[in-house]
Amino acid sequence: MGLDDPDQHFSIDFTIGRRMGTVRAVQSDLDDLFRALADPSRRHIVERLGIGSTSVTELARPLSMSLPGVMQHLVVLERCGVVSSTKRGRVRTCSLEPAALVPVEHWASARRADWERRLDGLALYLDEGERD
Repeated sequence: MGLDDPDQHFSIDFTIGRRMGTVRAVQSDLDDLFRALADPSRRHIVERLGIGSTSVTELARPLSMSLPGVMQHLVVLERCGVVSSTKRGRVRTCSLEPAALVPVEHWASARRADWERRLDGLALYLDEGERD
């Protein structure tokens, strides 16, 4: 079976297309996470929830915005899975979902590893230049 075989060609194209769809979905999720974390108020909310679950009122206290404004930020964080909330009576309690931040951690780790590899290569190159 060679590359000219139409069945093999179809299989290769199909596999590449399916993988690209997965890559785009992961990239879209990562983009959503970065957009959500781009706002300083949302980062503050995430940092506060890292200490433990709390009410929307408590989250709003240090922020200079209304409760509806804080709720809008929470909606963004909930849509990308970083925050979850439950309502008991009139109190909405929010919790951090750390697993949702794993894609950001993986992305940053991959960038760090890439730069470390490049800098190690540069250091070797410079060391060889000093020996000459």
